[in-house]
Amino acid sequence: MNKLKICMLTSIFPKYEGDTNGIFIYNNAAALSEAGVEVYVVTPSAEDTKEFEIINGINIYRYRYWFTKKHQRVAYGLGIHENLNKSMLAKIQLPFFLISYLWRGLIVARRCNIIHAQWIQSAYPGLLAKRLFKIPVMISVRGSDIRFFAKGFVMRRVTKFILDRADQIFSQGPGETRLIQDLGNYDIIDIHNPLEKEMFNPDIPTERLKKEFNLRDERIVSFIARLEEKDVDFFTFIEAIPIVIKQVTNVKFFIVGDGPLKTTVENRIEEKNLNEFVIITGNRNDVNAFHAATDIFVNLRKFENLWNNTLIEALASGCACIVGDVGEVSNHLTHLENIFLVPPKNHKKLADAIILLLKNKNLRRTLGKNARSYIAQNQFYKNEVVEKLITFYSDAITYRY
Repeated sequence: MNKLKICMLTSIFPKYEGDTNGIFIYNNAAALSEAGVEVYVVTPSAEDTKEFEIINGINIYRYRYWFTKKHQRVAYGLGIHENLNKSMLAKIQLPFFLISYLWRGLIVARRCNIIHAQWIQSAYPGLLAKRLFKIPVMISVRGSDIRFFAKGFVMRRVTKFILDRADQIFSQGPGETRLIQDLGNYDIIDIHNPLEKEMFNPDIPTERLKKEFNLRDERIVSFIARLEEKDVDFFTFIEAIPIVIKQVTNVKFFIVGDGPLKTTVENRIEEKNLNEFVIITGNRNDVNAFHAATDIFVNLRKFENLWNNTLIEALASGCACIVGDVGEVSNHLTHLENIFLVPPKNHKKLADAIILLLKNKNLRRTLGKNARSYIAQNQFYKNEVVEKLITFYSDAITYRY
């Protein structure tokens, strides 16, 4: 069989080495490239990005959709959905964005033998390429696409139209799978983002991080997520902190991430006089060091807590994880065995859980050790994930049309 050549279609991708925008897409591409697959990424350009470059073997094609890259407003920033809501210029640019994406996607896809779209709405250039060039199309459903963009009669029909024409659908986990199946009886494979075993583990050096934030013997509680309201419950976390510090003072709370909700989160922390205890770091490219330094990791999503990237990374890093009991999480992870489950939107129960774990070192260690074992036993690591992907790619090429 000819060498695998994958055209990866995505609306977000790191703009430079070290950028965290779409870093999980980069990690997927890098893992495939390392395994010998030729990877071609099609993604929007931004100010100061090159229209073509090769990073770690990944061929990256960034398309311009406006007269100057400096004034492009559809992608990046707050995210496409928020950009379109808040910027008239983004709305004006949207048709040019879609046409440019389609054109560049067709050009790049023609030299490949598999098209892999990241998110449902990223797939439409692939569907035309499939029709023109007989190239199989695979789609990774990543949560926000099926949860937020597939609302309303028109968008549900568009989403179903795209999924109906995919050769294979990949899901991040059971929560997304259930939402996809609400639209039709699809063949869905759960495949997680490839996890670097060497990068996410308790032995990652943390001295530089602790020096940067002047940490000595404080216990660390971390919340790592993009600061946006649609999916993440930051405010239950913040409301729990005053209760915790009344009983445990030798603790620092880290909120790691950035996004449109940052100012609101900062204001809430200031209103509650928590600046001494809470640090908002912004985006970081050393998230693995935060996980390694963390004693308790808190994961609070509004709809689905199972298998988002930061939870997988925290489990692999041996953190004691407190997780909101929403979605499919309790069907796969076990309270007091490998996680600590709390009811959603209940800051008092969350505070009680944090206090208990801060005071009980043995329970923290047990949860962390069992979490790492769970990740190892359930094929989350890079080599296992990439092997699965390559098998699906190869089968699709062998049996296409």
